[in-house]
Amino acid sequence: MASGDTLEEINRLMQEGIGVSPGRHAPGRGGNSHKKMQDEHIIPSGPLKGRRIEWPSRDGVENLQEIATEFMLKVFALEPSEYLITDESHLSDFREITEDDIREAARRRAAKEPAPRAKPWDPEAFRAKIREHYGEEIAAFESGNLLGIFRRIAERRGRRA
Repeated sequence: MASGDTLEEINRLMQEGIGVSPGRHAPGRGGNSHKKMQDEHIIPSGPLKGRRIEWPSRDGVENLQEIATEFMLKVFALEPSEYLITDESHLSDFREITEDDIREAARRRAAKEPAPRAKPWDPEAFRAKIREHYGEEIAAFESGNLLGIFRRIAERRGRRA
């Protein structure tokens, strides 16, 4: 998971419209030219200088924001300010992190030790939480795409997704 500063920066860039597809109106950008929007896609400095950024769409997730927020809290115990999901986000993008993991990471940083390898993704741990909160039908959704899961929840609740 990214640090709070990184998440805040990503959210700020997304709110400013950085990373929207060229030719698409960027929220809050008014009548900026196509060229200016293209230039804003380019990383200005650092090891990725000159590379273009294009954020995956968030339209589907935003249309189901209430379900997405509820799901992320119940399944991953994450508040909206603690994650960034797009229409392409997947269950496997997340790992279960315990308080012990956080303390160990802080200890390693203080001791200047390398970070350990990430724990392998355990789909059953998350599927058990999904099953508990949303039932077998949702937990059995094979693709693991979060937007697909949110759509199934909305359909089951009788909402159009």
